Amino acid sequence: IVIPGNKQDLAMQLILTPLIERLVSTARKLRA
Repeated sequence: IVIPGNKQDLAMQLILTPLIERLVSTARKLRA
């Protein structure tokens, strides 16, 4: 399956954004 760059970037953002938010929230909890 060949995915155009724009769709691939969008998919990466949709996948990575929640993961990054989890990492940030857990890091804040550990600091506090």
